[in-house]
Amino acid sequence: INVNALIPKLITGELKPVWNPKKGDWYYFPEVAYSIKYGSSIWSDVNRDRERLKRGIIFKTKEGAIECANNMLDAIK
Repeated sequence: INVNALIPKLITGELKPVWNPKKGDWYYFPEVAYSIKYGSSIWSDVNRDRERLKRGIIFKTKEGAIECANNMLDAIK
């Protein structure tokens, strides 16, 4: 899988995440402004959660979010 080819599809929403969190589930998202490169939240089905899901930037693991953040940073180099 060419991860770099997936980034534009995630950004545009063409590629949708497989996992759909339920209320109360922890999830992780890329956060390029943080040195740890991820943030975390509890799914509450609020606008912030839905927007991240729509953009395809929610992950079950922090490792997935970190990989996405690294790919995002690589894309702008």
